[in-house]
Amino acid sequence: MSIPSPRPGNPEREPGSGPDSYPNTDPDPVPHSNPNPDSADNAGSASHHPEPVPAPTPAPTLRRHPWLTAAVVLTAIFLGLCRFHTLTDANDRLNAFPDRGPAFASRAIPQDPAEQAVIGEARLMKKLCQTATQQVTLSVIDGTKNRHATHDPAYCLRGAGWAVSETSLIAIPGGEGTLLTLTKEGKSTQAAFWFSDGATRHSSPVKHWWHSAVRRLTFGRSEPAPVLVMIFPTEGTSADWPKLWKEIPELWSL
Repeated sequence: MSIPSPRPGNPEREPGSGPDSYPNTDPDPVPHSNPNPDSADNAGSASHHPEPVPAPTPAPTLRRHPWLTAAVVLTAIFLGLCRFHTLTDANDRLNAFPDRGPAFASRAIPQDPAEQAVIGEARLMKKLCQTATQQVTLSVIDGTKNRHATHDPAYCLRGAGWAVSETSLIAIPGGEGTLLTLTKEGKSTQAAFWFSDGATRHSSPVKHWWHSAVRRLTFGRSEPAPVLVMIFPTEGTSADWPKLWKEIPELWSL
């Protein structure tokens, strides 16, 4: 038998022979990548990675909670009424303080421009009181129209050059006051102060601020108008405080 020879130009290959049958021996093959990411080959890949959708913006708190809006509006209206409501003042008590009593006489002291600039629209009654044995200056401030005018007197005294060397509480009718020992340029004196609503007295600026705030919130119904009472011995003199309380009992009507 004869073995047919392969036809010229069409050589036959055995399976597994030829360059295409060689295994890939490259240890680190480089994957195919398109150098142009915007080409048509990558057009279909965008569907696999859609653009993130931004989260919806939440509605404002006041829009989501109508009751909160109503509360804010009502609070603003209430505070506006508190601010512009006219409170009763202490003018009647200040006007009732006499020029003369059984054991003292007094006269008004004109208010200087510096004091007027500090107290603004507040009412200031300032008098020189004379008893048989001592002389004092009485200052009473009604801060109904300017609550900032009634504060701790120590601040103003320090601003005037006085140093507060000692502070102590003193018992007075209806409560207590504060006695300040002051020094300035080698001189020493004392001053007494308290806050009064005409019946009760104290010397706490924080308590006075709280009472004033409550009074405004209640449109003046919580208590009468408070005043700041300050007493200073005239220069070069000292005060006998327990005796002064007896000589000028009209102080307790302020």
